[in-house]
Amino acid sequence: YQEPELFPMITVISLVPIIKGFINPAIVSWQKNFHFAKDSSYHLLRLLVEALAQIALAWWLQSVWALVLGIIISAAFEVFLSFVMLAERPVFHYIKSRGSQILHNARWLSASSLLNYLNDNLDDFLLGKVFGTHQLGIYHNAYALSHKANYEFSKSAYHGVAPIFNRLVQDREESRLRRAFFKTMFSTLLLVTGISLPLLIWPETLIVWFLGQNWLAAAAILPWLTLAGIIHSLANIMYALLIAKKHYIYLNTHLLVNVVLMIVGIIYLGNRYGFQGAIMGVLLARLVALPIIILGAHKALRS
Repeated sequence: YQEPELFPMITVISLVPIIKGFINPAIVSWQKNFHFAKDSSYHLLRLLVEALAQIALAWWLQSVWALVLGIIISAAFEVFLSFVMLAERPVFHYIKSRGSQILHNARWLSASSLLNYLNDNLDDFLLGKVFGTHQLGIYHNAYALSHKANYEFSKSAYHGVAPIFNRLVQDREESRLRRAFFKTMFSTLLLVTGISLPLLIWPETLIVWFLGQNWLAAAAILPWLTLAGIIHSLANIMYALLIAKKHYIYLNTHLLVNVVLMIVGIIYLGNRYGFQGAIMGVLLARLVALPIIILGAHKALRS
């Protein structure tokens, strides 16, 4: 990107996953035991501290470093909060039978995590490299606005239903699992479509309201990204089912195909039709890959 300031910023912000590695692992018990109020309070407090830290530092430093340092402060606060809100304390004790089971399961989940990361970030890398940082800024803001209305909502739904799906699978409640899955899919589709409709109908107005006149160029790509977000939202609920049933082959195949099609779509359609063509490549990749995850969900419900 020819931005000299990026290297020291990336170096400093790489401390975040190291800091977060010290979070109390007992936080997983909130989702496992359906204590969603505590889980939500934890994440809300973390976001609040991050926002306040970044605003205060931006006012004081007048620099983009405020965003970086705000995330560092937020990560440290998250570690502190995880020990304040939980009485349990981690103690290292390796049990071979459990360790082998966890590591065996994590092998495919690690592949899913990598492919998920590429799905969420590779478009930024490619668009920034091909079209420059100005167009990347337009895309990033349009993507954030469109996906806040659907994909972010589906992630919340995913965290809510994943432990329920797991419990139903463990209890061999297959009929209840099917009902729970279809109810979740229907309600998610209904809600994300309803929330996304204004972005499809009045993109220019909403861009001006939320981002300002300087970002009106994002209005042309906002509807396409909104549709891509709706597709991704539905796939996300199916991911919860496949992980609960341990059907990782369909999950990873879908993610891999989506990554490959996205790369091809951005480069080919971007070179042929410009910036909007590249955005269409992102949408088409998700649309073409969708039948794979639908087939996987169908197999999981019948198994």
